[in-house]
Amino acid sequence: MAFMFSRIFEYLKDNRGIRFVLASAVVLLLLGVTCAIFFGSWIRMYIDNELVLRPGSMTFEWWARPPVRPFVHVYVYNVTNADEFLNNGSKPVLDELGPYVYSEEWEKVNITDNENGTLSFHYKRTYTFMPDLSAGPDDDSVVVPNIPMLSATSQSKHAARFLRLAMASIMDILKIKPFVEVSVGQLLWGYEDPLLKLAKDVVPKEQKLPYEEFGLFYGSATSQSKHAARFLRLAMASIMDILKIKPFVEVSVGQLLWGYEDPLLKLAKDVVPKEQKLPYEEFGLFYGKNGTSPDIVTMFSGASDITKYGIFQRYNHRERLPHWSTDECNSISGSDGSIFPPHITKNDTIAVYDKDLCRLLPLRYLKDVESSAGVQGYRFTPPEDVFANDEHNKCFCPAGPPCAPNGLFNVSLCQYDSPIMLSFPHFYLADEKLREAVEGVSPPVPDKHRLYIDIQPEMGTAMQARARVQINLAVSQVVDIKQVANFPDIVFPILWFEEGIDELPESVSSMLRLATKVPPIARAILGWGLSALGILLILLAVTCLIRSSHRQSTLRLEGHAVAKPPPPKIPSKENGYELNNRR
Repeated sequence: MAFMFSRIFEYLKDNRGIRFVLASAVVLLLLGVTCAIFFGSWIRMYIDNELVLRPGSMTFEWWARPPVRPFVHVYVYNVTNADEFLNNGSKPVLDELGPYVYSEEWEKVNITDNENGTLSFHYKRTYTFMPDLSAGPDDDSVVVPNIPMLSATSQSKHAARFLRLAMASIMDILKIKPFVEVSVGQLLWGYEDPLLKLAKDVVPKEQKLPYEEFGLFYGSATSQSKHAARFLRLAMASIMDILKIKPFVEVSVGQLLWGYEDPLLKLAKDVVPKEQKLPYEEFGLFYGKNGTSPDIVTMFSGASDITKYGIFQRYNHRERLPHWSTDECNSISGSDGSIFPPHITKNDTIAVYDKDLCRLLPLRYLKDVESSAGVQGYRFTPPEDVFANDEHNKCFCPAGPPCAPNGLFNVSLCQYDSPIMLSFPHFYLADEKLREAVEGVSPPVPDKHRLYIDIQPEMGTAMQARARVQINLAVSQVVDIKQVANFPDIVFPILWFEEGIDELPESVSSMLRLATKVPPIARAILGWGLSALGILLILLAVTCLIRSSHRQSTLRLEGHAVAKPPPPKIPSKENGYELNNRR
């Protein structure tokens, strides 16, 4: 054996072609093993480099002007027995109307590329009503709770009794009712409200409020109702200045004990003429959302750290919210829901930040999905305890207990004390008692009322999304204000909406397919192909070496046999006898 290997080695030294083949085979084998091990990392590095939001790149253009057209479906809870509810204490009966569909075009404007790997910009959204996709025109009349009035009365629940009576008088003057009849379009984009108009005309100029209209799409999903109590407080403060009402008064003990005439309570009868036309304002929950947002947003571009790609750094120059009791709950380090850091796994918890929600919304893996274009992804949805009244949400209830019921999130602190509660549609994942307090709200269906986002994990791109949120008004009974004296403590659903996209354009889907399906195939071809080719060349080279070595050995043996001299003759008896005879 040793002799054979030495022969092969000698032949290899003398044959340059075989040496080249063997070297090539080893190189191919090493390349195949290297590709099998590191090809995935190379692809990740390439994807990370291409995803970075650089001005002028394709990903930047898609991010700045998304090639998708989301739709917003709005469902309004119309109150059908407002009088019976107020007068007889009947359970409110609601009729869900909709959908009222709006297409949405959105982009980022005023973009600034910062040196620290971030981008600053403003959101610009334009909504267009889609009558062909809607259940009716958006001027359909609906009866809903009067949000400005009920916000003000709920906030006055713990105020002094004389202040509550003063509110009652002002509301009598303005003829403000607990329920208003407005069209769907007015509810969403703004309707005239006398309480807000009063603030405009009587509040000093230096205290003017930034909003003059109320609508569910005004400014932010709930932000305008925050001003209801403030409007009334400022209006009453101005009236008190006119009447020279001071924080302290000089009265007798009897008057203090048994009562005295308060100028504020006489205002309706003695100061404001009946024939005077009272002004009005507009109010809408979505008012001001149709256009460029004044909020300035700063987001990581991925240039300095790809793990922060698409994550907010600041919102209106704040790195944290000021409302909650811990830094973790005040964090805004989440995505806007359109892009996420790449290379997501099923074990990751991703987060979405929304100004209207005023907190991070965690999302966890639910199941594997595949888009209609054949792109595979993961579906993420909020955990079932996301709005639970438990220990892990204690930080969102700094003034509690009591805290918001299970399934509701109280946004009053970040919405200037407006009694707005957010939930999922039909009180999905919420306490059953909330839905049972009213009639006409069917049991929730997860597939119809769950919020979710489908994400392509390697690219971190949202493929499909359904952001579903319900806006509720938490009303507190205030017996001293006669207009709402019979209004019980109740969480009153106003409407719910669904915002999302069905699928991505083919140009984006083709890129996602290329990025997800080609690399595994290329890795297999390169890794196994190069390795197999290297092994095959090695086997061929070794086979050639063995055969050549064997052939050379055979030839040498044959040549040695031909050149061998004959063996010497051995004398025999006959030869010896003949020799003797000759002698």
